[in-house]
Amino acid sequence: MKIPWIYPIFPVIMVIAGCSDNNNPVTHENYFEKPVFEVSVLKWYKGKTAAVSINYDSPWGRNKDVDSIDDEVLSRGLRMDHELVTSSYEKYPEIVARMRDEAIPRGTHFYGHGHTHVLHDDYDYEFCYTSFKTCYDLMKEWGLHPRAYAYPGSSAYKVTTQLANKQAGFICARGAELDRNLIYICPDDVREPTNWQYLPSLVVGQNYSYYVQNHDEMGPLLMTCLDKKAWLIIMYHALGFPDSWGYYPREEFIKDIDLIAASDFWSGNTDMVACYIQERNAFYVDIDDVDVSKSILTYKVKFCDGLDNGIYDQPLTLELTFDHGVQAETVHIEPAIEGVTDFTVADNKIRIDVLPNEKPYFISIPLRGDAWTAIKK
Repeated sequence: MKIPWIYPIFPVIMVIAGCSDNNNPVTHENYFEKPVFEVSVLKWYKGKTAAVSINYDSPWGRNKDVDSIDDEVLSRGLRMDHELVTSSYEKYPEIVARMRDEAIPRGTHFYGHGHTHVLHDDYDYEFCYTSFKTCYDLMKEWGLHPRAYAYPGSSAYKVTTQLANKQAGFICARGAELDRNLIYICPDDVREPTNWQYLPSLVVGQNYSYYVQNHDEMGPLLMTCLDKKAWLIIMYHALGFPDSWGYYPREEFIKDIDLIAASDFWSGNTDMVACYIQERNAFYVDIDDVDVSKSILTYKVKFCDGLDNGIYDQPLTLELTFDHGVQAETVHIEPAIEGVTDFTVADNKIRIDVLPNEKPYFISIPLRGDAWTAIKK
């Protein structure tokens, strides 16, 4: 039984033994008059209030001062994204191997930045597609899991440029947004960005007064993101390099990441947050079977999104809410989720982080006391 995600706010799927859609009726359809449990997808991973992605338009693995910024970020439990202009790495397979084997497992991801660093709006569709596709294919060949992109110079105002990027395979792409009222992605109850191939980002650097100059400017913007329950992509450049374009003092950056770490943000790589939103929007529950006895209810459940599991591999945070009549104290789930099979129910709820990859799980709910009578017709 396929039960789609129901909106508004964030989806609630009622799981009712005997409920059916037009295609696959479930057995035991006369047993229950109430939902046994509901499944909702939390807006952000781990139930965080908002999401933030720290982007650093600087190449990884070529400069120790650049790489030391990652240590500052990762040591605070945050994540970091770096640009990848693929032509710059074709002659450095040893750096590519470190990206794949060291950086990514630590939490540093890489977004495509073209095969060469050019302003793509200056060229036609064919040139752009070749640049994007070459970048995508090399990242894939190198095991760097290409999903997110950032346009050099944020040059992608042309529809043909954005289309070429999408056709090349990138599921999202980042530009720049100078209007600070428009930097927040999916604020409040908005569930989809306006344009996946030109996501807004907040530009940081001391070149121009309309860029973020220091932490005193950054702090209120982060707090507004929390208030809006939104996603903010922050574009940094020359962190601690006064003579370089996009200079931003390293000590100001440390203040920024200290605030992010101390606040209720999900620090997610750009590609991870994009996957989460797209999986969340496509999410549904498929119930294949229900076993009913007077002591336990067992459901065979698949958490699904219908997307390519080779690309979309970000766990969703689900909340299962049980009808109070069930009197559930523990719930048993097989196979284990992150090594756990038995979950304690608090306030009639449990939370699980699970991939929506159509894998079957058996969810068993022990019934206590008069629970059978309370939920049975």
